[in-house]
Amino acid sequence: MRLQPIHNSTIWDSFVVEQDSYSFLHSWAWGEVQKKTEEDILRIGVYEDSNLIAVFLAIVVRAKRGAFLFVPHGPIFKQNADVQKVIKEISHFLRQEAIQRGTSFIRVSFLLEDTPKNKTLVSRLGYRGAPIYMHAENSWMLPLEKTEKDLLLDMRKTTRNLIRRADKEGVVIESSTDDEHLDSFMGLYNDTVQKHHFTPFARSFLRTEIDEFKKRGGVSDAKLYTARWNDTVLSSAIIIYYGNNAYYHHGANSSHHTKIPSSYALQWRAIQDAKHAGKTMYNFWGITKSTNPHHPWAGLTKFKKGFGGIGKDYLHAQDIRVSHKYWIPYTIDTIRRMRRHQ
Repeated sequence: MRLQPIHNSTIWDSFVVEQDSYSFLHSWAWGEVQKKTEEDILRIGVYEDSNLIAVFLAIVVRAKRGAFLFVPHGPIFKQNADVQKVIKEISHFLRQEAIQRGTSFIRVSFLLEDTPKNKTLVSRLGYRGAPIYMHAENSWMLPLEKTEKDLLLDMRKTTRNLIRRADKEGVVIESSTDDEHLDSFMGLYNDTVQKHHFTPFARSFLRTEIDEFKKRGGVSDAKLYTARWNDTVLSSAIIIYYGNNAYYHHGANSSHHTKIPSSYALQWRAIQDAKHAGKTMYNFWGITKSTNPHHPWAGLTKFKKGFGGIGKDYLHAQDIRVSHKYWIPYTIDTIRRMRRHQ
């Protein structure tokens, strides 16, 4: 088994989107976004003889709490690959890289299903559960093979009625990634950040994300939707296309005119456009499995599930300690997790 860098975007993306399980966080474009926001990255292919059997993107994260190597929603494995053997080789490689780069740990958000078998597999290879999650681990997805009529029928009745009501109320959906529409998104986004108290992405990061996914051609794209009512922006969302999937990555809503169901109309338009573009899955991204009605994501989860679909649970983020300095970020992340659930 041989590990070596991949420098060709076509080889990378062609391999990734041919597999059964992948996300845009392992696209070539996402790596470019990290590079342009001043993060070092590694794009490595795993070969058996001359056959490419896995790839992984590793980001060198230099955070205040400590530097670490991070693999987001990866590695991506060929269907017949020996996953345990490949992870063992990758982990050895990452450990050597971490030592050379002076990082104290490795964190991997595996795109493996959350099963006892997979938990045992990574545990035997030296991984331990990270104190916090990094990306969506419980996702809600809507297969798009059915007709639009049947997709509507499969929705929660309330969701379907609110989509129709938005149309009657005169909600207008626009699709444009220009600076004016991004500014409208940021206005709503900053209000949402203050309301829900999460760490936001900078405008420059979102501009870079949109531009990188748009420039890749057929394999990826980015859409920015804006919902207006009486010329007032009420909802906005950034949708990422990668392979056969569309991802609802960022969203924001106005705290005014909350009885106007603009977000329902926006999502339905995004779903329709994804279907017309030939996508087979609309990924609503993260939800919570908690049944607590007071959970911060309870309302968002109910909203997403109302469109119909299926849930998918991935392994919790996993760490490998490289040096004793790991316990500093581990403690900080543990405190962050506890504050989230206060």
